[in-house]
Amino acid sequence: LFGQPATTVTERDRHRDMYAVLQRGPLVVTLRLRLNPHTSAAGTANGLWYFWHVGQVSNALATHLFTDQPPTTAPTQPAVSVAPWGTGPVVKSPSLLAPGAAPAGAHAVLDGGVFRPGASPLAARAANQPALVPAGTVSRYVETSNDPGHGRWYESTSLFPSAQDAAAAWSSLAARNNKAHWLKSLPLEPGLWKRGYLSLSDAAQAWQGSGEAVYLLRTQNVLVALAAAPRQTIAMAAVAQATMANVPTWFQAQGASIVDGAGNHIQPAALNWYGADQQDFVVGGLDFVPYQTILTEMQSLGYSTIRIPFSNQLVEQNPVITAHIGANPELAGLHALDILDRIINYAGALGMSVILDDHRSEAGWSAEANGLWYTDAYPDSSFVADWSALAQRYAVNDVVVGADLRNEPHGPATWGDGNPSTDWLAAAERAGNAILSANPHLLIMVEGVQFYNGSQSYWWGGNLMGVQTHPVVLQFADGASARDRLVYSVHDYGPDNCASGCPWFNAATTPSSLMQTWEQYWGYITDNPAMPYAAPVWIGEFGTCNTQATCVSDTAPGSQGQWFSSLVQYLASKHLPWAYWSANGTQSTAGTRVYGALDWYGFFSKDWKTPVPWIQQSLHQIGGGAPGTRS
Repeated sequence: LFGQPATTVTERDRHRDMYAVLQRGPLVVTLRLRLNPHTSAAGTANGLWYFWHVGQVSNALATHLFTDQPPTTAPTQPAVSVAPWGTGPVVKSPSLLAPGAAPAGAHAVLDGGVFRPGASPLAARAANQPALVPAGTVSRYVETSNDPGHGRWYESTSLFPSAQDAAAAWSSLAARNNKAHWLKSLPLEPGLWKRGYLSLSDAAQAWQGSGEAVYLLRTQNVLVALAAAPRQTIAMAAVAQATMANVPTWFQAQGASIVDGAGNHIQPAALNWYGADQQDFVVGGLDFVPYQTILTEMQSLGYSTIRIPFSNQLVEQNPVITAHIGANPELAGLHALDILDRIINYAGALGMSVILDDHRSEAGWSAEANGLWYTDAYPDSSFVADWSALAQRYAVNDVVVGADLRNEPHGPATWGDGNPSTDWLAAAERAGNAILSANPHLLIMVEGVQFYNGSQSYWWGGNLMGVQTHPVVLQFADGASARDRLVYSVHDYGPDNCASGCPWFNAATTPSSLMQTWEQYWGYITDNPAMPYAAPVWIGEFGTCNTQATCVSDTAPGSQGQWFSSLVQYLASKHLPWAYWSANGTQSTAGTRVYGALDWYGFFSKDWKTPVPWIQQSLHQIGGGAPGTRS
């Protein structure tokens, strides 16, 4: 019948009903022909003739009405690019489906009932029920399974422009299912949920009927629909539980810890991935390996987060990229920010988080030469505006979780002295508040300075002694305190990068003396969460040579290996989050760097796939995945 299946039902009183459902875009037409049990063959034939003609008229009318509908326009702010098919939407939620699932093709348009063959209970009712497919999404990932061991499954994860849009879509689907009298509410039994996971769901409801179970779940701006036939209450609850565990919330600060939306302490293991801050304007390695491969290697080795340095020049000039992307030909001709979008989206599809780091003003190597957050070409106003633009650009998804405001303030940079030209504390508060106005979910990460109140020189960005008397104070757009978004960040390196400029490295250095130094400059901030200045501290950079095993462990006083092993022990004892410098197997273009040469501080070897074994083994002690294997 006009290319659509029809279903015949014989009722108890022997009346025969024929149903057909026609769908054209958002329009659904249900046709029903009721036949008396005593109707003759000729009468039945006449009825079917009219049924067919009514169907033809309905088909033409529905097609005409749908064609006349104004085209749906995708949201333009902020720009969103969908991750490659099969990797998930731009949220930290790859496939959540039971084993044996096969991804739907890119052409597939799946809705409630389509994944079930014609003999299933719901299909016999000739209705597009239950309501599973929300409208208004910017990205959706759908998988189906017809596994003999698990039955038929349907799972979709939809991303919305905002939590409010997701809530409206969830309410619409829930209302439609509540009106379906053949669906009965299925209690969400607390005993089936791991502690904390159900609380991560902002809304959850379940139904059962006709041998099937349906779950609708929402967290933040993500809506998940799950269905199974035949009904498997226990299995469905387990999948729903895994759903909430695999769609993490944004992070927040709680005392001296970073926690997820359920209040669980987290200690992300991160890698720095530089290159976009330099003259290539893209992350390193793209001449040698597809970016998807690099991200997959990071994630499979146990690293949940990446810190991506960028320059203000990249944000404002946003050049077209044609070089140093040889292994990624699909990126040729894209703008730098478009490539950054793809990196971030793919990381999110793998379940990873991203911290953006304003590494310097002009593209180049290391921190800005003047030690400040601005230059003549990129003034303070640009610093704040560029951060606001990036915060807005990535406000839709929960992949970007943090904004590291400025890499390694040093030299003339001061802390809390009120000098508008040098007071890094005041600049950090201005930029942080602007970011929170655009995206209130981000962690605001504030590095220290080099000197404070007559102290000796310390690592650039590593001196946070001023926090004790002059802590950073952040506010949301409505003036409320944003203390739960504040994270301090420091960088710490060994004698390889300091020589005689670091007196704490000497013939009398011990692990204990190093720990005393760290406590003096920044470690004290996390010691007592009840203190008014207490906040999490993130070690945004620390790294060591990859040329030999003594780079990570050595008993010689004042040696590189002694410093590194002592810092790893210190991080483990205090459960501090960290980001290793760096993932890069090869150098990018900047200063005296030699493009393509081995990076002797790289986590990966020159092939961008194989981790340096002694570095991976050492990082394993603080949560960096299994040593030498994929976790």
